[in-house]
Parts: sequence; C-alpha cells; structure tokens
Amino acid sequence: MNKQVKSAGIILLAVTQLFMLTGCWNRRELNTLAIVMGIGIDKAQAGDEIELTTQIIKADKLHPAEGQAGSDEKAYFNLTNTGTDVFSILRQDTHKVSRKLYIPYTQVVIFGEDLAEEGIQDYLDIFMRDHEARLNMNILIAPGKASDTLDFEPDFGKVPASSIAQLLENRSATSQTADLELVDFMKCLTNETAATVAPLITTEGTGKEKRVKVSAGAVLKQGKMIGKLTETETRGLLWVTNRIKSGLLNVNVNGIEATIENIKSSTKVTPEMKDDGTIQMKIKIKQSGSLGSQKGEENLATPEKMQQLNQATAQVIREEIQQSIKKARELNADIFKFGESIHKKYPKEWKALESNWDDLFQKLDIDLEITAQITGVGRLGKPTSPEKE
Repeated sequence: MNKQVKSAGIILLAVTQLFMLTGCWNRRELNTLAIVMGIGIDKAQAGDEIELTTQIIKADKLHPAEGQAGSDEKAYFNLTNTGTDVFSILRQDTHKVSRKLYIPYTQVVIFGEDLAEEGIQDYLDIFMRDHEARLNMNILIAPGKASDTLDFEPDFGKVPASSIAQLLENRSATSQTADLELVDFMKCLTNETAATVAPLITTEGTGKEKRVKVSAGAVLKQGKMIGKLTETETRGLLWVTNRIKSGLLNVNVNGIEATIENIKSSTKVTPEMKDDGTIQMKIKIKQSGSLGSQKGEENLATPEKMQQLNQATAQVIREEIQQSIKKARELNADIFKFGESIHKKYPKEWKALESNWDDLFQKLDIDLEITAQITGVGRLGKPTSPEKE
C-alpha cells in the first residue's frame, strides 16, 4: 500500500500550497472548499436509499493561530445525508455546508456490511470516474454501521479518517489484515473469475473510550461481500500473494513454545498444466526470521534445535495457507488470483477454462514448497530460565 499522509496538518499545508499556484484556469480558493477526509456509506431505512456520511476537517481547529489557545472542539465534523446515489448526495450536501465538498484527499471509504452484501460497485463508480479522486484511497467494510467508525477520539492526531488510514499503514506489524485500495478494486472488476478482500473495521467501547480496530478481511466477489476471513486465514492469503511484511509466528518444538518474528519472505506462484489437462499451482515460499522469545528451560539456539525451529515455522506457514485455501473454496472465491496466473501463462488454454473456473478452482492441485530459516536469536545465547541438570 502506498504511504499514507501522516497527518491532516500536512494535507492542509499541501492543499494550501496547491492553491497558491498561479496561472491555473480552474484553481480553487481554500476558503471555498470543504476538505473531505473520509466517507461512510450505509443502507438507509427508506427503500433503496443509502445514508452517506462525509467527514470534513475544520482547518482552523487543526492548528490554532499563534498565541491562540487550543480548545476541546473537534477538528472535524460529520455530515450525514440520504439519497439514491453518492454523486447526488454529495451535491445535496452543499445545501448543508457553505463550501464545495472536495474529495481529492479522501483517505477511506467505509461500507456498512448490509450494503456490502448487496454490492459496493455502484457506489464506488463516482470515485473511479472522477479524476480528482485518489486511486489509493482505502476501502473497508464495517460489520455494523460505517458512520459509527468515523466518530471517535483518535489517540494521535485529530481526524478519525486519518487515524484509520494510519492503522492500515501499520498493519504490517502483524500481517493479519488485507488492504484494498480503489485501484485494486477497479482491476478486480475487470477479472470475472477473481475475488478480492477488504479489511474489516470494528468499534470497541463508547464515548471517550471508543476505539476502532482494523483486522482480517471481508471477501468480495463481483463487488458483493460473500464472507469473512479470520486473521489466520487472512495471513494465509498474504503468504500466497507475497504481501507479508512482518508478523509473529507461534511455534512449538518438543513442548517448548517459541515466537518467531518474520524478517523477510518471498513467494513465487507458478501454474503447471499436466498432460491429462489438470492444473497444479506450485507455490514456493522462502521465509527468514529470528527467535523473538521462548518459554521453557531448553536451549533452542543450538544447531539441532534451530533446524527443528525451521521445520516448525514452515509447518505453521503451511497450515495458515491451507486454512486460507479451505475457506476460499468454501466461499468459491479465487482470492489468490490463481486464474489470473493461469491466464498469463496459458492464454490460449484459458479461453476454455474461464467459463468453468468456479468448478476448476475447487479441484486445483496445490503444491506447497516452504523453506523457513531462523537467522538470529537476539542477544541471548541461552534461555533466561536455567536448564535443569
């Protein structure tokens, strides 16, 4: 995922500089715009209408003027309106706010689960068409109402939408969340056999204790949500699609529990068509990590135990991938883009396979070759608990 803007203040500075440029026939003055940082889209109670929530920043509250004391007033406000489509609602919002809504700095678009199950494609159409919209804006799914996830007090910063974007940026620490940007969703729509996964965003607590959590993933096929992945299943997906950045793996060697920190990994997926017409997906993964911690008295930093650690780590990775493949087959959703890989290598043969891909996906032969290598043990050569004599 592209690096997110770190704070709404930086965004404001960039926008200010943009509008100071001269010679632009369509330049817009900053004091005529309402900068939208986040959007929530839910089903409305009436008929086929939707409820659109736009999060707009208050520039003067982000950075008070010099000598002016700060206040407890929020640096944003959420504007809610209903209608049949996003474009018309955004236009209607001009009746409630004195400035034109400006979306080039929108960082997140969040859909309520009820609406996502019906399909999100039509509601993203405006962002895919509008040349001002960010192609790297994040798409998320909320099990409850999307609007609820846009109203909380961030631990850092002042704008919830920016805080959510930062949570997604930090997801690499666990590699248990699949991100989905607008450009990736657009690509998936052009591939009738592929599915994709968007991160789930949930709320915890109330009032000043209210927080949001981004994790796991919602499976989208042809623009509709058809199921969810657990965090383990999501990481299995990331192993296969070469999107693992970091994360911890819990392994067991002869009853000794250890935690392996993933340092680096690479994945290569190669389809092979056999003489009998069956297809095998060869998935080759190389992973390196370090021993982060262990419980117990036995020293795992010996050559023999390190080899056992390597094997145990590879087995954990294998099991996570197998869980992910199992769930994908239950949902009949090619979240791994296996069909796309076959299309690239066997374009002629793919023409005959494409129409029957859902059935073929269930029968694919998956060959996993996983190599794990523990390359470090930290500053300790022995465990903190002394070995028994």
